[in-house]
Amino acid sequence: MANQFLVKETMVAMQGLSATEITALQNGTYEGVQLLGYYQKGDTPAPIIYHYVDPLDDPRPEDGGSVIVASSIKLIHKFIGEVNVRYFGANGLKTQNCFSYINNVFKYALANSVDIYHPSGYYNFFTSNIQRILLLYWTRLLRYQFLKMVLLSLIRRFRVRI
Repeated sequence: MANQFLVKETMVAMQGLSATEITALQNGTYEGVQLLGYYQKGDTPAPIIYHYVDPLDDPRPEDGGSVIVASSIKLIHKFIGEVNVRYFGANGLKTQNCFSYINNVFKYALANSVDIYHPSGYYNFFTSNIQRILLLYWTRLLRYQFLKMVLLSLIRRFRVRI
C-alpha cells in the first residue's frame, strides 16, 4: 500500500484527519493527501496533492491553500507558475467574504513568484483596509512583473542564453 495517496473530498475532511490516517502519513504508508475540492468535490480546477511535513521542520503558518494544519501535522502543496484563488477558498459567490482568502493568495504569490488566476465570479471584500492592503500587494506584484518583463526583453534583444 506504500506510495498511495489518501483521498479527501473537501478541505474540512482533510483538516479532520483521524489519528490512524495521521500515523499512516507520518510513517510513509501514504505519500500524501489528494484533495478533490475545497468546499465540495470538484469545486477546484483539479485535484491537488498535499505532502506531509513535520511541523517542527517547517515554520510557515497555515494559509488555507499551500500550508494546511491538520490536527498535529502540516500538509503542504507548492504551486508552480500560477495559483488559482479557488485553491485558497475563494469561490466567487456573492455571499462569501473573500478578503482573507485573496489576501493569503497574494502573500503566497509574492513570496513564491507565481501568477494569480481568478476565474470569473463575484469576490466580496468586507473590510475597511482593503484599498491599502491591495495597493501594497499590487505595487509589489506589478514591480515584480515589470522587472520580469524588462529582463525577458533584454534576453530576447541580446540573445542571451540562460
